[in-house]
Amino acid sequence: MLELLSETRRAAAACAAAPAWAVSDRDLVECLQQSWAAVQQLTAVTAHLIQQAQAQGLPQAHAATSTAVWLRHQLRVSPGAAVRLVKIAEALHARPVLDTEVCAGTVSADHATAIAAKIADLPAEVGREVTDKAEVMLVDWADDFDPATLGRLGGRILEHVAPEAAEQREADFLARQEARAHHRRAFTLSPLGNGQVRLSGYLDVTGAGAVTAALDPLCHPRYDPAEERTPAQRRADALVDICIGASRGGSDLPGQGRDPVQMVVTIPFTTLTEPPANTEPTAATTATTATTAAATAATGSAATGSAATGSAATGSAATGTAATGGQTRDRAPQTGAHTNTRPHGHGSAGNGVGWLDTGAPISPAEARRLACDAHIVPAVLGGDSQVLDLGRARRLFTGPLRRALILRDHGCAFPHCDRPARWTEGHHLIPWADGGTTTLANASLVCRRHHRLLHNDSGWQARLGPDGHPEFLPPATLDPERRPQRNLYHRRQ
Repeated sequence: MLELLSETRRAAAACAAAPAWAVSDRDLVECLQQSWAAVQQLTAVTAHLIQQAQAQGLPQAHAATSTAVWLRHQLRVSPGAAVRLVKIAEALHARPVLDTEVCAGTVSADHATAIAAKIADLPAEVGREVTDKAEVMLVDWADDFDPATLGRLGGRILEHVAPEAAEQREADFLARQEARAHHRRAFTLSPLGNGQVRLSGYLDVTGAGAVTAALDPLCHPRYDPAEERTPAQRRADALVDICIGASRGGSDLPGQGRDPVQMVVTIPFTTLTEPPANTEPTAATTATTATTAAATAATGSAATGSAATGSAATGSAATGTAATGGQTRDRAPQTGAHTNTRPHGHGSAGNGVGWLDTGAPISPAEARRLACDAHIVPAVLGGDSQVLDLGRARRLFTGPLRRALILRDHGCAFPHCDRPARWTEGHHLIPWADGGTTTLANASLVCRRHHRLLHNDSGWQARLGPDGHPEFLPPATLDPERRPQRNLYHRRQ
């Protein structure tokens, strides 16, 4: 190898000494590309030598704290350059296909590093076949994109090679993110002693969506020559006005264009109709799903062959819309087409992810929870999100029905919970989207925490007992016999 490298250096020296001005315009670009390919090939040689030095323990034998530190001394390069060479050596050693491409000069070393990093990020459960397919696809894209752009595209490579795994991974990520955000929610009022009170805190995206929807009608700028307000001042005034209006029974609260304050969630219809993963549907749920599926098919045919659609649900005093069908993706991306892989506010078909009107995604479990007590507006959307059909809103758990629930349950019906009725939401024992009726016999009051629990695949199931009062079956991990439990706190004399 030493002799070959010596010959390579002599040939490189001859090329460097050759007058570039003598190269014709036609050959100049070709010479530039050949020169760059040779640099990549020599980088591959350097990477192989670094990998062999590590295997033989040369950095440790020279008492270096790391291979990068050893390279800084041996090659007299900067720390950043040394770390880059180590990463290239690791990438080519781990991925033989990338090694072959860089050795041939068809893929740059920086491309190889970016590809190897994205391949390493793929979940282990997708298997070797999917991983190899992703590698080949990214290598093909290296002809059209620089390493930085290829790295961004590689973050969505799982959607191209294994859409089902990508959808599940995105849903799992959203579920973890929502759980973390819900746990960290906080709001504080801190008097500063100078006539001001500082507001600070954190909300999850669903809570922030509800707050934004309530503040928005009062935050619109209006010209007032006597007092010109900044956006921050308008939001502060809106918060105070909302609290004052609520203390007066809500009669002073404004709407949006003659409509009540709304927070819209767009979700695929299957998110509401299909049972959550890893759960066993009850007999009642199984019986009603067929009816719902038939209704869905009828809706699809009425939409003149458009993509499958969905219903949407939101929190209290809210309105929902439908989700559009998914977009198909070509194997080779177009520049700019993957910087935002889905339209604003809409999810791809089949993944069950919902989208708030603010553009923030929510998990399928959160969407199902919101659907329990909300206005539901079914809509049929075409592939490019045009509205093909719009149904009517259906109001849930309000008026006399809610008063009856309060008289029966007195508060959150979940075992051992002491939350009062004013802190509860209506929960369909058989989901509304699965054909469950909005009646006293198919409902219970639960607080927000336990409502989330019932919709987050926890294993808990709610039903009515023989006496017409709610009871809850714990998961088998807590009680193998799944004996029903009841809330005795609100029934104390």
